[in-house]
Amino acid sequence: MHSRPLQPLRLRNIPANCGLPALIAALMAAAAPAHAEGPPFMKDLAANRGESLPMPYGLAVVYSDTKQDLVLDNLDVTANGNPTSASSLLHLGHSDIKSSSVLVKGDVWLLPFLDVFAFVGQASNKLKVDYSVNGSEVADYYGSTACDDATDRPAFCDRNFTGTIDRDSDALNYGGGALLAAARGPAFALLGLIYATSDASGGDTKVTTFTASPRLGWRFTTQTGGVVSVYGGASFVDSKVEINSQTVFETGAPSGSDIPAEITFDYSLSQKNDHDWSYLAGVNWDITRRWTLQGEYALGAREGLLTSLIWRFGG
Repeated sequence: MHSRPLQPLRLRNIPANCGLPALIAALMAAAAPAHAEGPPFMKDLAANRGESLPMPYGLAVVYSDTKQDLVLDNLDVTANGNPTSASSLLHLGHSDIKSSSVLVKGDVWLLPFLDVFAFVGQASNKLKVDYSVNGSEVADYYGSTACDDATDRPAFCDRNFTGTIDRDSDALNYGGGALLAAARGPAFALLGLIYATSDASGGDTKVTTFTASPRLGWRFTTQTGGVVSVYGGASFVDSKVEINSQTVFETGAPSGSDIPAEITFDYSLSQKNDHDWSYLAGVNWDITRRWTLQGEYALGAREGLLTSLIWRFGG
């Protein structure tokens, strides 16, 4: 995010009621003289309005530490290799994922109001899923009659066995997105769009996330010449976690029954974020035209801190 979002640009000599082909042709014609100079294209339109453009290229180091609650989206379970589905045996409870990552991000202002970027880095994901297994359901699954006699019913039949699936994994994070910006005086509006993927090194966990984040803010010029921007907004989060793994369950079943003393559950499941929206606030400090510090905190669907140090160049 850059703290000097630009005012919306109005192209001259384009009729308000022109069709899409005519508009595209006019935009290409307006941008053509700027191609030789490189991005941002159409910079002359900003210059005519007295706008100061940011340096076009940026490199950033981004650190984030977040948590989000998850709900089951799909579950497939087998028990000890039995081809009959055992999904009904594994009852999932509270689930969340905690992630911390360090990313390197590169961006370019293609247009005075459009910044595009890509990023890659390393993440640590900690997934936690609570589950329970009912003894009588296990007996039914294996066709055992051990729980049928109400007068001599083993304690196993009335127990709810609980456990936790813990998956700690290092992952490669990568993705990209775009930032749309507009301003009037010190007030500004931003819309960030990001798609990210996190692939665990073991290949058993994958996280994909799309976010759309509208923000409104205000800029202040400091005595040292830097610019401080404060902003607030919201973030629509669409996140999906996919897992393929196994967990071992000790049944404690009575001896002589048809129920195994130990069951290995092989499972695949997908989960999505429990809520759709986060609410966020942040501060952006343009120390100089080249260096920027940013900090942002979110609550809701995703909770946590994001910080970045940005170096701009070119132009």
